[in-house]
Amino acid sequence: MTITQPSVTSPSSSPYICSSLQHLLCQSGRKTPHFNRNNRDHRSINPAFKTPNPIAIIKISDNTSIGAIILNAIDHIINTFIDPPLQRPFIDPKYVLSDNFAPVDELPPTECEVFFPCGPYHRFNNDGMLHSIRISKGKATFCSRYVKTYKYTVEHDAGSPFDPINGIGVANTSLAFFGGRLYVLCESDLPYAVRLTSDGDIEMLGHHDFDGKLSTRMIAHPKMDVDTGETFAFRYGLMTAPPFLTDFRFDANGIKQADVLIYSMGRTSFLHDFAITKKYAIFADTQIGIMNRKPMEMIVGGKSLASVEKVRIDLKTGMVTRQQLSTRNLEFGVIIPAYAGKKNKMEEKPHTSTAGTAVTETSIQPSRHLIPSPSSKYPITPASVVLKRRAEPSLPAIVLNAIDHIINTFIDPPLQRPFRDPKYVLSDNFAPVDELPPTECDVIEGSLPPCLDGAYIRNGPNPQFFPRGPYHCFDGDGMLHSIRISKGKATFCSRYVKTYKYTVEHDAGFPVFPNIFSSFHSLTAFAARGALTVARVLFGQFDPVYGIGVANTSLAFFGGRLYALCESDLPYAVRLTSDGDIETPGRHDFDGQLSTRMIAHPKTDVDTGETFAFRYGLMTPPFLTYFRFDANGIKQADVPIYSMGRTSLLHDFAITKKYAIFADTQIGIMNTKPMEMIVEGKSLVGFDSGKMSRVGIIPRYARDESEIRWFDVPDFNIFHAINAWDEEDDNAIVMVAPNISSSSVEHNFLERMDLIQASVEKVRIDLKTGMVTRQQLSNCRNLEFGVINPAYAGKKNKYVYAAVGHPNTQKILGVVKLDVSDREGSGMEYTVASRIYGPSCYGSEPFFVAREPEDDGSGWQGGRRWVHSDLRA
Repeated sequence: MTITQPSVTSPSSSPYICSSLQHLLCQSGRKTPHFNRNNRDHRSINPAFKTPNPIAIIKISDNTSIGAIILNAIDHIINTFIDPPLQRPFIDPKYVLSDNFAPVDELPPTECEVFFPCGPYHRFNNDGMLHSIRISKGKATFCSRYVKTYKYTVEHDAGSPFDPINGIGVANTSLAFFGGRLYVLCESDLPYAVRLTSDGDIEMLGHHDFDGKLSTRMIAHPKMDVDTGETFAFRYGLMTAPPFLTDFRFDANGIKQADVLIYSMGRTSFLHDFAITKKYAIFADTQIGIMNRKPMEMIVGGKSLASVEKVRIDLKTGMVTRQQLSTRNLEFGVIIPAYAGKKNKMEEKPHTSTAGTAVTETSIQPSRHLIPSPSSKYPITPASVVLKRRAEPSLPAIVLNAIDHIINTFIDPPLQRPFRDPKYVLSDNFAPVDELPPTECDVIEGSLPPCLDGAYIRNGPNPQFFPRGPYHCFDGDGMLHSIRISKGKATFCSRYVKTYKYTVEHDAGFPVFPNIFSSFHSLTAFAARGALTVARVLFGQFDPVYGIGVANTSLAFFGGRLYALCESDLPYAVRLTSDGDIETPGRHDFDGQLSTRMIAHPKTDVDTGETFAFRYGLMTPPFLTYFRFDANGIKQADVPIYSMGRTSLLHDFAITKKYAIFADTQIGIMNTKPMEMIVEGKSLVGFDSGKMSRVGIIPRYARDESEIRWFDVPDFNIFHAINAWDEEDDNAIVMVAPNISSSSVEHNFLERMDLIQASVEKVRIDLKTGMVTRQQLSNCRNLEFGVINPAYAGKKNKYVYAAVGHPNTQKILGVVKLDVSDREGSGMEYTVASRIYGPSCYGSEPFFVAREPEDDGSGWQGGRRWVHSDLRA
C-alpha cells in the first residue's frame, strides 16, 4: 500500500505524514521527503528554503509603517553584530531549520491517491502548524494550516499593533480534546480552539479562556480521566511572585474549577508535564529551572539524554524506589489514553536500526515485579530471529581499549601471576563453551530413572569473550546448562543469562566491564583499572545503575519464580520453555523493595514457603542486612545489623525454624593493607589472623538487631553452610558447614583457591550458657559444596552429600555421603559411602534428588541422588 504526494504548484507541498507512511513510500520507489526519526518537527524539505539564508524571505505588506521598518533594522543590527546566531550553532536558523525542520507553506485540503491509516499529526517548532489526515470511505484528505494565534496574525499582517495582553503563544506543542472541544496548546498562552470541517479543512475558533476563569496560560499536556471525563492541568510561575505551581481541573463539560495554589514549591521549575492516578496528581520539581542556564543549554544544544524510569513512592514510609526500564535514549512515551491514571503495561514501539533494517514491533509485558532485561531490545525466539549488525567501535571505545591493552601488557600482565592467567584458568574442563539450543541427547548406556521427571539446571561462569587481562573464575558471565528429562528422554540446552553486562558487551563486541575479582590485585592496577572504568562510564559505554553482576553463582526458586544469582547484583529471573530452551525475562527488584544486591544462597523453608536472605556491605555500615520474602515472593522489611563492625566475606548462612545464623569470619573484603597490595600484589580480599571469628544468631522474624547474639568460635571460617536446626529442648542450635583451614587461606586467598582445604564440622551453641562445642566430621578429605534434601532446610537431618576437592586444583574428584547424627564416642565413621569418578573424570557440585519428599538420603543407591558431570574428552 502506498501514498503519493498531491500534485500542487507549491514548492513545499510534499507533507511529511508519519514514519510508517515514509517506510511505505520508500518501498514503493516514489519520490518522498527525507526522514530523520530524531527530528522534533517532522516536516518535508521546502526547496524555497535552500538559499544561503533560509529565513531571508520577508513578506512586506502594503501598510508597513516607517516605525516597523526602523525597528526591523534595529533587530537586524542586534542579530548581526550584538548576538549573531553563528556564535551558537544550535540556535543558528541555518542549522535548526534545515532538512526536515525547514518550514512549509499552508496546504488546502488535498485528496491523496491512496491512504495509509494515520491520525491527526502535530509537532512543534516556531508558529504552530496542524497537519491533518482525514480518512473516510477509503479516501484520505490531507491539510496543513497554521494555528491563527495572535502572534501569527500580527506577524502575518506585518503592521498590526502588538499588545502582549492578547497573548504571545505560538500554540505549537500539543493537541487535547476535552469538554467537547479540540484545543491547540503551548504553555506560554491560553489554549486555542480548533475544529476540522467536513471537507477536511482546519478552522480556528480563537483564544479560549473558559468564560474568564482561565486568565493566563496552562501547560500543554493536560490529563483526562476517561472514566469521569474530567481533565486535570496546571501552570507554573516564572519570575513573578509565588505561587510557582497552580493546580486546577475541568469537569466533564469543560467548566474550569477553582485554582489550587501550591506555595510549598519555593522557586520556579521547568514543569512541562505531570501525571495523575485515580486519587492523586503528581508533579516533579526538577533540577531544570527557567533561570538555570547550563541545563537549558543542554536541551537547546540537543545533548540531553533520557531513559524511562519507574518510580515507586510508599506513602506511609516515604520510601522511594526506582527502576530503570530502558538503556536507549527514549522520550515521548505514550500509552492507550484509556489507561491514563491506571496501571498499564509498557510497550516498546518499532525502531529502525543503524543499518536501516526495520525491526519488528515488540511488546514488553513484564509482571509488576520485573524490570525488562536489556536483552529484550532485540528479542530472539525460535520462530523469529532478528540479526543486528554490530556497530564499529567509536573513537572513545578504540582509545579506551588501547589503554586497557597497555594496562594488561605493561602495568598488570596476567603472566606475572599464572593463577590469574586466563590461558591457565580457562583450560581443560574450565574452557568456555558456546550457547547450545535445545538438543535431544542419546542415552548411550543404561536408562534414565522413571522417577526423574523435570529439569536439572546448573549455573556457572563462562566468559563471553576471552579475557584480555587477569581472570578469576568468579568473573565469568553466567551460563545456564539445562537437562530436561521427561518420559525417559533428555534435552540439553546451554544459554547465557542475559544480564545487563552480557548485553552491553555483546552489542559492543568486546569486554567493557572490569573483572571485579581479578582486576584489582595491586594498588597500581587498582588505580589504573579504576580510572579506566570511570572513563568508560563517562563516555557512556555502560551505566552501573543497571547493575554490574554476572548472575553466575547459583539458582534459587521461590515465590513462583526461578532466579539466577550472584551477590554483586539483583537477581535475574529465568525460565525454562516447554521445548527445553532457557529465557531471561529480566532483572528483578521485587516491586522496588530490593534496591541493591543480595547474596546468592537464600534459604527457603518448604513448610512456610518463606525465603530468607541477606546482603553484606563493603565500605560503609551496615555491613550486614538481613531480610526475608513471604510465600508469594514479596520482600519484607530490612533488618540492618550494625553490631558487625566491619565487612566480612559473608557468602552463605543457615536458618533453623526459629533463627537465622551468620558467620563473621576472618576473611574480609578490605583486610589487605595498602603496602601489601603494592609490594606483594595482594587483592582486597584477605585473611585477618588477629580477628576472632564468631557466629551471630538472630530470630527469623526479628524487626531489628536488638535480639542478635554473637558467640566466639575461633578459627571458624566458612564459605558455605550446609544446614542448621534447633535442638529438641529449644535451648541450643546446631550448624553443619565446611570449615576452611586457616593455614590454607593465609596466602593470597582469591588467587590460590586451589590451595584451600576444608573439613565438615558440626557446631553446637547452647543459647542458655553460651557454650560452643565442635565436632569434625571429615578428617582426611577436602570436602565442600555439601547438600541435603531441600525439604530438610532448617530441620534436623541425618545425611549430607559433599564434593571431594582435588588437593592441588579446583576440580572435584567425587562425592561422599556423611552421617551427621550423633556418633561421637561410638567409634563409627561419619563417612558412610563415597564415589570417586576415576582418572581424568571430574564432576561439579552434587545435588540431591529425593524419591519421596521425606527421603533424607537413607536410600543412597537406587537413583536417589544425581551428580552432573563436567567430563570433557
